[in-house]
Amino acid sequence: MQALCNQHRYQELRDFLSAPETIAAVTTAQQTQAYYYYLGVAQLHVDAKLDDAKQNLQFAMTMTEERMPTMLTRLAMASLATVQAKQGLRHSATQLSDQALAAIEQAPYEENSNIIFYLAALTAYFLQDATLATQQLLAGIDYITARNSHYMLANSYRLLAKIADRAGRENEATDARQKQQFLTDLFHEQVPKKF
Repeated sequence: MQALCNQHRYQELRDFLSAPETIAAVTTAQQTQAYYYYLGVAQLHVDAKLDDAKQNLQFAMTMTEERMPTMLTRLAMASLATVQAKQGLRHSATQLSDQALAAIEQAPYEENSNIIFYLAALTAYFLQDATLATQQLLAGIDYITARNSHYMLANSYRLLAKIADRAGRENEATDARQKQQFLTDLFHEQVPKKF
């Protein structure tokens, strides 16, 4: 599931998750949470309507017994925030994004935590808040590089370029695109063509 998601092969992911043998293999609470999270993400990118994606991400978000949010819970929150931002629900989108990022620096590092900063920036981008989106991306870049990771850097620079393009800051856009291309070439990280 994670490989298909990371490669942005959302239709294949949705098809895989819809297969009866996949559904039958889901037995634990953690597998169930992962199932609904990945199903929601696939639906977010494939389905025209966001209702099913929203419902599945909400379900995944609430499926935890931990006091501190797990990484999967944070991912579900941040993904749901992007859905709500696309629907123009500014307050709830911002609140979910803030919850996903809360105390992330104190949580044990997982490479997937890099995604949280990107999704927080994407949420702000959908809400037309370029300043906050840029701040989230720069914080994410600092967070990622401080942990000697490269995962999501190319994606982050791609979104930075888009924000700079929108604002008419051509030099910043060019710089961000060059960094994104370098990282894409070096690490072969898939970068989405559309947001």
